[in-house]
Amino acid sequence: MANILLKFTNRNGRFCLCATVTGTTIRHYQVVEELRSPDFKTWDKGAQRFNSRRPIDRANNQILTDILRYYEDLMAEYDFKSGRELFAYQREQSEEKAKASIKKAPPRPEAILQAIISCRQA
Repeated sequence: MANILLKFTNRNGRFCLCATVTGTTIRHYQVVEELRSPDFKTWDKGAQRFNSRRPIDRANNQILTDILRYYEDLMAEYDFKSGRELFAYQREQSEEKAKASIKKAPPRPEAILQAIISCRQA
């Protein structure tokens, strides 16, 4: 099992979660899009938190905590060798949930009427 260190960072102007394999320079990034109106002037890189009393910053800190907890739980349950595997697994899970939530289109009325007509003719 690879030890993966998770840390929030700003990369190319985008706020990301960086997954670094401990003892190497291998890094993979996942853009964090869940934050609401983040004020990066109050971002404390060392504490990995927004230092502000504004309610939106406290809410964003809770979102960051939830994101870390989610990935730490995944790493405790599965053996990921890199951040790429970790983030790919998360994307696959999200896609499966999205597919499951899409409902089948209802049958067209013409198809129903034709089925009724063919039953009556038989």
